[in-house]
Amino acid sequence: MNRILIFLVMIAPIVAFAGTQGGKFENPLTLEDFREFVAALMKVVVIFGMPLVALALVYSGFLFAKARGNSRDLDTAKKNFKNTIYGAVLIMGAWVFAMALWGTVGQIINGGGGGSATPSPPVRTISA
Repeated sequence: MNRILIFLVMIAPIVAFAGTQGGKFENPLTLEDFREFVAALMKVVVIFGMPLVALALVYSGFLFAKARGNSRDLDTAKKNFKNTIYGAVLIMGAWVFAMALWGTVGQIINGGGGGSATPSPPVRTISA
């Protein structure tokens, strides 16, 4: 245990200064402002969250099939299904909120005129 702790203490400065060049930290994100950060964060939440919601719905269906009319097990399956739907609504609501924030802040920054009816964040591709 002590050897692991000593190793971690010795390696910490190397990890801490791994991203610096000449003593200055560089921003690893290619995002221009806070709007793009929120949009990118919500995109990641949707990309990882919706498959989890799909798996939770499958599991909920399995619980319904497994219950076989048992009222206690049916209540558990209903609760699981309801919570899964709440989670899906929360994930999609966060995406809608991020897009509303994108459009509103974009209109404020651009002087209040000419906002798009369906705002969408810019798509950035990484080229080698």
